[in-house]
Amino acid sequence: MAKKKKPVWELRGSSIHNQGMFARVNIKAGEKVIEYVGELVPKAESEKRCLEWDAKARKSGEGLVYIFDLNEKYDLDGNTDDNPAKFINHSCDENCEAINEDDRIFIYAKKDIKKDEELSFDYGYDIECFLDHPCRCGSDNCVGYIVAKDSRPKLKKLLRKKKKKEDEKASAKKKKKAAKKTKKTAEKKSKKAAAKKPKADKAAKSAKKKKKKS
Repeated sequence: MAKKKKPVWELRGSSIHNQGMFARVNIKAGEKVIEYVGELVPKAESEKRCLEWDAKARKSGEGLVYIFDLNEKYDLDGNTDDNPAKFINHSCDENCEAINEDDRIFIYAKKDIKKDEELSFDYGYDIECFLDHPCRCGSDNCVGYIVAKDSRPKLKKLLRKKKKKEDEKASAKKKKKAAKKTKKTAEKKSKKAAAKKPKADKAAKSAKKKKKKS
């Protein structure tokens, strides 16, 4: 009887999010890593579950992707105890990809992966709700939020516009604060000048009296 091949992965604590999947050995590009298994669910049920998870994710700030599109009738819900692949985290510089082969989902290495590297793939989230799903992958390519790769250039433009507006708002607030401070300083100087005036008038009157006496 042939020995069962040991998996090329193992689960460990992840700096990206709680638990992650890591390479137990060196993995070559194109190598099959693991099958993403789960429960076969109709499209209507799949949509219902996605909405429920999305609502939870909005509250917790955590990204969740367990459901994969299989075909026109069914999706695959990977949120099951027998699916360790659900622990693969998202990264903006992913080293794996999910491929549908005859209505089965397999995770393949996109590039050579060294032993102890964390495995990751693109969760492919829509850009519409990007603020609800912050990304913590820490890669040089990280855009700060979990969105599909083809949406990232658009997201970068949105973030630049958002930052520009925030900078303009902060600048206007700073100018307003500076103007308020200048006005306050001017008022203080005016009050001091007004306080000194009676003394000057008194001195002038005293000088006049002395002049009359002489």
